[in-house]
Amino acid sequence: MKKLLSILLSIVIAFGSMSAMAITKDDCNDYPVIIVPGYGSTTFYMLDENGEKYNVWKPTGDQVLDVIKENLFSVGKGIADLTTGDIQALADMVGEVFVSQLDTIACNDDGSSKHKLYKYHFSAADTQDSYLIENDPANRMEGEICDYLAEYIGHENIFAFMCDFRMGSVYCAEELDTYIQDVKKFTGKDKVNIFAVSHGGQVAGTYLSIYGTKGDVENAVLTIPALGGALLAYDIMSQNVKFDEELLLRFVQCGMMLEEDLNWLLQLDALGFLDTLINSLIPYIAEVAFNWGSLWDFIPTEYYESLKTELLDETANAEIIKKSDYMHYEIMPNFAENFKKAQNAGVNISILAGYGVPSIVGSQENSDAIISTKASTGAKVAPFGERFADGYTQQVDTGIYQVSPGMEIDASCGYLPFNTWYIEGYFHGMTFKDVYSQELTYKLLLTDDIKDVTTDANYPQFHATTNPYEPAFAKFNNSVEGYVSNGDTSLVVTNYSTKSNMTILAIKNNLGLEFDNLAFTKLAPGESIEISFTGEIPQASAIKREIYLSYVLNDNITPVGERNLSFTVMNGDKAEYDSENPYSPLNAKTDFESLIGDTVGGILDDIGIKPFLSIIINIFSSWILAVSAELGISI
Repeated sequence: MKKLLSILLSIVIAFGSMSAMAITKDDCNDYPVIIVPGYGSTTFYMLDENGEKYNVWKPTGDQVLDVIKENLFSVGKGIADLTTGDIQALADMVGEVFVSQLDTIACNDDGSSKHKLYKYHFSAADTQDSYLIENDPANRMEGEICDYLAEYIGHENIFAFMCDFRMGSVYCAEELDTYIQDVKKFTGKDKVNIFAVSHGGQVAGTYLSIYGTKGDVENAVLTIPALGGALLAYDIMSQNVKFDEELLLRFVQCGMMLEEDLNWLLQLDALGFLDTLINSLIPYIAEVAFNWGSLWDFIPTEYYESLKTELLDETANAEIIKKSDYMHYEIMPNFAENFKKAQNAGVNISILAGYGVPSIVGSQENSDAIISTKASTGAKVAPFGERFADGYTQQVDTGIYQVSPGMEIDASCGYLPFNTWYIEGYFHGMTFKDVYSQELTYKLLLTDDIKDVTTDANYPQFHATTNPYEPAFAKFNNSVEGYVSNGDTSLVVTNYSTKSNMTILAIKNNLGLEFDNLAFTKLAPGESIEISFTGEIPQASAIKREIYLSYVLNDNITPVGERNLSFTVMNGDKAEYDSENPYSPLNAKTDFESLIGDTVGGILDDIGIKPFLSIIINIFSSWILAVSAELGISI
């Protein structure tokens, strides 16, 4: 009992955030920020016979209602057909409406626009965020991002680049260069900062490849960039769509910052009809978007040649092929070299990328659910669900260790080895949904404080998301997040919930450590404790281990949760690497998984209760071990 009391007295309430406040207004440089937005952001309009404007992309609410009214009977019939299992009938109905409404944004076989389209705004003066807020709020782009940034630099210093997203990235990069000159002239500044999102990341990366040495840009932050293409485009073009419903639900949880663990409570296999429906719609989608140069630029290089040969006509689509070949064979393979040239010319380029989840619609590659980690960063990435074997040596000796804690990412060979940050569980488009990525973005975009991944220990190169949908977080007290050595004496556990107290119930691990009894210690939102342990850290380096945190969130509809965190041991001689077996399973089997076996585990997975049972068993076994140790009984 004395031991238990000493443990309780030694609990330290540490910090509410893993990092210091990012910046103040006084820290910011005075360059305007240009937002290069995600795909499909620009609103297009046409003129009717009376010269009146009407939207052909991003329709108004009235336009949507009109379409629904016009097709109400067809929609009803399609839904009725669905009840009899006739998915194709619904797909045909939706597809015909889709084509009839969006044929206006289709392109010719040579990639040129079929119709004369107009953008509402395109100059610096009328794309200034303060102007749009006052005059046309419906056509603001990345409004949430602008609002976050405006707290530091004001809406008047934020500008939205509106491009014809149907065109290829080289075309858009040329437009971006012209726009930058306009913003410089409008603001009187000699440089701009760029914040690029997703497709905007590919456009900005192409711009930096072609124009990066001109000296017009101070800081360029590319978040979840589609530099090497997007898995989603390949899955659609190859009719490989298969929704991962559990992943889709986690995506929603992350975006809404929900703390309820709905992803494992709900197995949506019944929605498998969506796969059939979407695949049935692809021919209709292709009728509108097939000749968009941007769609072909989205095809990852490793799939491009085979898909081009299969789907494009050498004569009719010769111009599309010419432009996309240039993108795939001149721009994409040379990002590393071209970014280095831009850096030497004074541009600070940074990449924030996600990893740890597969594509949401098919491809089993490590990604942020939309864009593969390899495409975003150029890094070497292990096959999804696997990692590099123990003892792995990074491909390039950069002078620092650059393999992720889970040993699935080798950052040393990426486009920007020293200027790319990787976030596990970081879903596409969630930059401002995580304390770490939000504050890091501010510093990289608005200041010159961070030169590379070694500058600030608060922002390590690899980070496990602190979005509240994964509220339990842990790191060892004297090592960089995700790593452990014999210099560590405790585990720092933090509650990243924004609303609920957390009680840590159990800590399971395969490090051979025994963590002190937590005695149902509660953590308020943002609070941390240091938990001491007994046992020896393994005497080896470049080996991967896991820690499982089981917890309860008070006042939560799904109170019991568990988080698996990866750690690389760096404590002595490097483990021997087996080059004949270069990959291992990403995570070792838990005691529960070993107990029930693969067959029973598969059944429990199918009915959606395996995670819950695993948590209960982990908690129960931890309590037995703790009580046994307190009583001096060896188990």
